[in-house]
Amino acid sequence: MPGSGKSTLGKALSDHLGWGFTDLDDLIEEIASARVTEIFAEFGESRFREIEKEALKIAISKPTNCVLATGGGTPCFFDNMDQILKSGVSIFIDPPLETLALRLQGKEMAKRPLIAEMGESDLLKSISEKYNSRVPFYAKANHKIKGDESIESISLLV
Repeated sequence: MPGSGKSTLGKALSDHLGWGFTDLDDLIEEIASARVTEIFAEFGESRFREIEKEALKIAISKPTNCVLATGGGTPCFFDNMDQILKSGVSIFIDPPLETLALRLQGKEMAKRPLIAEMGESDLLKSISEKYNSRVPFYAKANHKIKGDESIESISLLV
């Protein structure tokens, strides 16, 4: 989910393991020569998801060990989750929804188009609805963590 700590934990895990790190949103922005927010604004979510799928293919085709932080919706479209599972170990970071809402309030919302459209007035309810629609995809991951585990214990999963 957005705000779960994918990028933060992913970077820390890659440092701990001595592996490369790729944030899928950064790769999308490189491929599209535009910010994620600009892609959503100009072309909409469907075009963003197409670019995301291509970026995922590029990221998982790298021959070296790498930690990949996907976007929160990545596993939910096309055959992305199947591709993720075929390419390595997948970890579902599942903090409490209240934690997600706290992390996504304020200026963080502007960076995340699908969260920004939810509005801050009933953010927890909106996050809960999004979570419920996405959890069947997330549940396919090899491992599930709450996100407060040590990097050392997370590294044992890979």
